[in-house]
Amino acid sequence: MKEKTLGIIVVLIAFLIGSYSVLSRTGLVIQDTDPTTYVVVVLLMVFVMLFFSVKEELSISRDKRGIVYGSLMLLAYILIVSYLRLWLSFIYYSYRIDALLLPILLSGIIISVFGLGGIRKLWKQVVYALFASPLLLIPIIDANTKFVNSVAYITYTLMNLVKEPVIRNGIIITAPSTYSISIASTCADLGAFIAILMFLIPIAYFYNGRLRNKAYWIVSGVALFFVFNIARMFTISTVWVYYGINSAISLFHAFAGQILFYIAIIAMLLIAGKMGLHLPKGNKPATTRKRVNAQDRHMFYAAAFALLIGVIGLVFTLPYQSASYHPFTSFNTTVSSNTTALYRIVLTPLESAGMNMSILGSNNRTAILAMSNATYSKTNPLYVVATVENGSSYATLSNYSRALYGSSVIINNGDTINSALVYSNGHMFYVNYFTFPYYSLGNGYVIDYELFYYDNSSGYYTQYSGPSCRVNAGIVNRIESAIYNLVKFQAFSNNALCTSLRVVRG
Repeated sequence: MKEKTLGIIVVLIAFLIGSYSVLSRTGLVIQDTDPTTYVVVVLLMVFVMLFFSVKEELSISRDKRGIVYGSLMLLAYILIVSYLRLWLSFIYYSYRIDALLLPILLSGIIISVFGLGGIRKLWKQVVYALFASPLLLIPIIDANTKFVNSVAYITYTLMNLVKEPVIRNGIIITAPSTYSISIASTCADLGAFIAILMFLIPIAYFYNGRLRNKAYWIVSGVALFFVFNIARMFTISTVWVYYGINSAISLFHAFAGQILFYIAIIAMLLIAGKMGLHLPKGNKPATTRKRVNAQDRHMFYAAAFALLIGVIGLVFTLPYQSASYHPFTSFNTTVSSNTTALYRIVLTPLESAGMNMSILGSNNRTAILAMSNATYSKTNPLYVVATVENGSSYATLSNYSRALYGSSVIINNGDTINSALVYSNGHMFYVNYFTFPYYSLGNGYVIDYELFYYDNSSGYYTQYSGPSCRVNAGIVNRIESAIYNLVKFQAFSNNALCTSLRVVRG
C-alpha cells in the first residue's frame, strides 16, 4: 500500500509539471457565454481521478520495459506536439490541441511508474483526460442554441400551466405589461451541464458498484441539475411577471445557477447509497517480501524518469511570448461583402509593418495588395494575397506551379511562417504565407496572408538568397521547427522575407 501510494504521488507530480502550461492557459471559471470553458473541470478532476486510483491493485514496475515504453510515448508526444504546433499555428491553442494531447503524456508517465499493467488498470483516467479539449464535444456544444430554445419552451409551457398571461417568440417571453425577458445562453448554459457530468464521472469511478448503477447515478445527477435550472427559470420568470425585475431578483439570477450546481452535487452524494453505490473498503496489505537492491534502485529510476517526462512535457508546451489565444467558438462570423469592411479586416493587422499599401483588386473576401517602402519600390513591390475565411483555415500556397524549396518556422508569438521558392510561368517568386487571427467589432476572423517578391533572375536554380532575414525564434521553437521540416522532408531554415517577418510579428 505504501509503495502504491508513493507511485501515485509520483504520477500526480509528474503530470502536474507536464500539464502546467496547459493549466496556466485555462480560466478557472465556467463562463456562461462560452460553453467550452467546462474543460477546467476535467483539467482539475483528472488529478482527483488519479488520486482515486489508490483503489486499484497497482505496483511500481521493476523492469526496464516500463521505462522503454515510457520513452516511446514521450518521443511520440514530442513529435506530435512539434508537428501540430507548426502546422496549426495559432489554431493549435485556440482549439486546445495542447489539452487533447495530454493523454499521451499521461500514458507515458503511468507506464514508466507502473508498467504496462498500470496502463491497463488506469485506462479510464487516460480516456477521461481526452475531454480536457472541447474538440470531442463539438457536436454537443454546437447544439447550445437549440438547447436554450428548449429551455425557453419548457419555461413558457410551465407558465401557461399555471395560467400566467405570457406569450413566447423564440427565446423571448413577453408579459401583458409588454416587458420581455430573454431565456438566453447565460440562463441555460449547456457547458454547465457538461461540467456537472464531468465532475460526477471521477466520483462514480471512486465508488464501488455495478457499472449500470454508476451510469444511472451520473445521468440522474445531470437530470436533477436540469430540473433545478428549469425551476430557477420558472421562479425568476414568475416573480418578474408579477413584481418586476428588482435588485433582489437580479442577485438571485446571477448566483442561483452556481448555488444549484453545488446543491445538485451534494444531493447526488447523499443518494449514492440508495442507488447501489458505496465507498471502497481498504485493500488488504500485500504480504511483504524482501527485494534485492537492484529492484529497489529500478523503482527509483522509474520514478525519476516519470518526473523527467513531466519536465520535458513542460518545456515543449511553454507558452509563446505576446501570443494571442482565442476560443474556437469566436471564429463563426460570415464575412460581409462590404468592401470597406473587408479592407479594414485585411489591412489592420498589416499596419505595424510600416509599409505603403495599395489595393490592386478584391472580391467579397479576398484582397490583392502591393506594399512598398525604401527597400521595395512602387515599381517592384512586395505583393500580398489576403483571404478572409469563415472559421478555421490553414494558410496554403496557391495559384503557383512548382515549389523548388520550402521550409517552415514557428516564431515566439505563436505564428508559423512558411517560406518557399516558387517557379511559375517562367518567373521565380520568394513566397511567405501564414494565418493570422483578427477581431473587428467583436467578430472573429481568420486571414490567410500570402506574401511574395517578384524576381526575374534566370539563375533561380542556384539563387536562393532573396531579401531575407533570420526569424527570432527560441530554442524550443527551433527544435520544433526542425522536427516539423524533417517530417515534411524539407530543409529547415529560419530565414524569411524581412518585410514578412515585420508583418507577422507586428
